[in-house]
Amino acid sequence: MGPTDFGPSETNALRAAAKRALRERMRSLRRVMPDTACAVRSRAICERLVQLPEFAQASCIVGYTSYKKEADPKTALVAAEQAGKTLGLVRIEPTGGLSIHRYCSGDPLIENEFGISEPAADAPHVAFDDISLIIVPALAVDERGQRIGYGRGFYDRLLPGLPR
Repeated sequence: MGPTDFGPSETNALRAAAKRALRERMRSLRRVMPDTACAVRSRAICERLVQLPEFAQASCIVGYTSYKKEADPKTALVAAEQAGKTLGLVRIEPTGGLSIHRYCSGDPLIENEFGISEPAADAPHVAFDDISLIIVPALAVDERGQRIGYGRGFYDRLLPGLPR
């Protein structure tokens, strides 16, 4: 039986199994990565990010607070705020979606059920139309920029709803 002999349901099952295996492998690699290596990686990512023309042109940048050993966008978000850009952070809603809330350095953050710091539910929202750039976390990214997250689909549901 060759790879083209699978029907759609078998292909989807194989794809899901491959993603599960990749997620577990990447989580295992992150667990053993030294904190210093994570910090170096985060700095390098932020340095590249703030040099992008899209970053310079953006008036409203949305980010996230890092979880465990995710790349930490804090340095880029601080640079954006210092440049006078509007900042937003994501918040996981009880409905399973993400909302986006305005954020300024020093605003209080609340730890959610996953252990992720996020804005309070009553923090002012950022309108989707106002977002110029969104920084998205990833567990893994391939050479084409295709992202694999943690498997809950938060960003998979959010991104198609953004106008840009």
